Order: sequence, then structure tokens, then C-alpha cells
Amino acid sequence: LPEYMFISGVAPVKERNIFGGTYGDVYRSTFEGKPVALKRLRIFQRSDDDERRSLYKVTLMWQTLRHEFVLPFLGIDAENFPRQPCMVSPWMSNGTLIHFLKRNPKANVDKLLFEIAQGIDYLHSQNIVHGDIKGVNILIDEHWKPLLADFGLTLFADATRHNTTGQGGTLRWMAPELFAGYDDSTPSKRTFASDIYAYGCLCVEAYTRKIPFYHEVRNEFGIIGFAKGGGRPSRPTESSAMTDELWELVNACWHQNPSSRPKSAMVVAVLRTILRKSATDNSQQLRSTLSKMSFASSMSGGVSLHSNLNNPITSATGEESVKKTMSPEDHAELARCRKRIRRHADPNRMYQDVKILRYRFATLSCLFYHCLKKL
Repeated sequence: LPEYMFISGVAPVKERNIFGGTYGDVYRSTFEGKPVALKRLRIFQRSDDDERRSLYKVTLMWQTLRHEFVLPFLGIDAENFPRQPCMVSPWMSNGTLIHFLKRNPKANVDKLLFEIAQGIDYLHSQNIVHGDIKGVNILIDEHWKPLLADFGLTLFADATRHNTTGQGGTLRWMAPELFAGYDDSTPSKRTFASDIYAYGCLCVEAYTRKIPFYHEVRNEFGIIGFAKGGGRPSRPTESSAMTDELWELVNACWHQNPSSRPKSAMVVAVLRTILRKSATDNSQQLRSTLSKMSFASSMSGGVSLHSNLNNPITSATGEESVKKTMSPEDHAELARCRKRIRRHADPNRMYQDVKILRYRFATLSCLFYHCLKKL
């Protein structure tokens, strides 16, 4: 490997590995004052030239990638484990996708899936097959942004004839065609189409917070016959149910014929449409609620909320007057409303009048508060 890929100054690892992944163990350390993750690959526990070449290939590939939904590569640390070089990346404080969703049940799952699909589409545009798409390989940063990790590491599975099993093993995300040579330990080559199949499984995993086929197949090796026979995970019904549009997309990703599955760019396009529809529905629901509030206010002799929608506050003094009449509780509620709006916003819509909209919303919150006091 080129010398420029090695970094010096990673703090000594003082703790045991945080967790073990499919192909290696992850340790936490610091580099230049920031927390980092060190992934020590298990291939160096044996001396295999094919495995070493696989590491070099993955490392060279990773260091060229630049995308907002792909985990950044910082370099290789050869100081903590001299005989087992570690790949270094930023530490993601929110952990994996599923752990994050369990701690934040109201997070916008569709938005996360849309962003993950963009990361996959980027890898495919670079002629890179991820090969191991599943919840534990999606990390969440401090801004709730998903980052693809562990892409390309299935090269080691091919080099070692290794497929993971056990609770949550890779088998549950593998496309049926990959099981063709499974019995004789000759793994089939992973493709863009098998990535798309795995993405469909990830969608179900994100909605249920459980591994795919959790309700259908408990025996890990039972997955092989079940999937090859056309069996698929059930539609999620937990918490907020998956929409018909997303479920239709997931089923398309699971098509038995790999060539009939949608391309990553098509998956991104469909999810963008689903998010736009969701944003429109939320907007219509908000308008309906405001309309009902306006009617109730007018019937009680209060101020009409609807009349203020067409009279935006355009001066700083107007905003200050609103702020002075709002209690700390009102400010807190306004902040929560803004957060919900941002979470459900159309990811491609450019809001040119953000300041005006902010003033309007502050005015409505204040008026609503005073109307409630009069009722």
C-alpha cells in the first residue's frame, strides 16, 4: 500500500473491542482529538496472500470515495496492532441504524431509507458492489444522517469461503441466486441486483427493528430453501405501517429474477416520489387542522387564524412583538413543531421564503395560544 494511506498518531487502544462485525473487530480510539473507529480485520490472524490482496483492493477503493452517505476513510493505523493493520474511520456516536431507530422510534424511516438508497446508487455508479447491505452496516452520525459502511468487505468472504450464520447472520439478507453454490462452499458472486434484494430486506428490518424473516423462519439455514422457493419477509405492521407504495417497491427489489429488479437509480427516484407525497399529505393535514382551529376561534369571537396566513410578518419588530407574548412553553412547542416540519420536509424542495414562513408560524403559535386561553 502507498505510504500516504498510513496515518500516525492514533491514540493507543485501552479498551477491549466494542463489538465484532462480520469480518473484524471494532475498537474505539482518538485521532487528532476526535473519536475514531479502528476496524481490525481477522484476515491477518492467518497468512493468506489472497486475503492481503483483498485488503489492499478494498482500502484503495475506499480512499477514493466521497459521498455524504458513505462512511469516510481516514487511513490505516499500523501502530496499535502492528501485525494486524486497522482501517480507521470517524466514530459514529448514534451507532447502527437499528439501534438508532430503537432509541428514536419517531425518526423518519422513509427519509433514512431514501438517503441510504442514494449511498448505494453512488457506489453502483462507481462500479462498486456493497455486498453486505444490512442494518448493522449502516451507521448514523450526530446529525441523524445514515452512512454506508463495510462495503466491499465481502471480498474476504470470497477469499476465505466464509459465509456468516447465527442470529442476524448475512444469510437473511442474501438474494436467492447467491445460494446456488452454497452447499459446496463456493459462494456466488455478489452483484448490483443482489444489493437491491438486500436493500429490500433492509427496508423491512428498518420498519420492524427485527432481522428479516424473523416471523417466518427461525432456523438460519432454513432461509436458503425458503428464499430459493420464493418466500419473502411479511409486510411490516408494527408501529407506523409501511405505505402501499413502499411495499410495492420492496417487492420489486425481491423479484426472483435478478434482471427484473429495479436499478439503484430507480429506487432513489421512487423513494423521492414517496417522500414528496408524504410531505404533501402532511401539509394538507396541517391546513385542515388550522382551518378547524380558525372556525372554532371565529365561533367563540376570537381572532381568525386563517386571516393571518395571508399577512406575513416582514419586519424584525413584528417578530419581536410575537416573541414577547410567547411563554417559554410556547417557545419549546414552536421548536418541536419546526423539528417535525424539517423531518418531514421534501428533501429536494428549496424554500426561498424561509424567514417569512418562520414569522408566520411564530404568529400562528402565539395566536393559537391566546385563543386557547379565551376558550
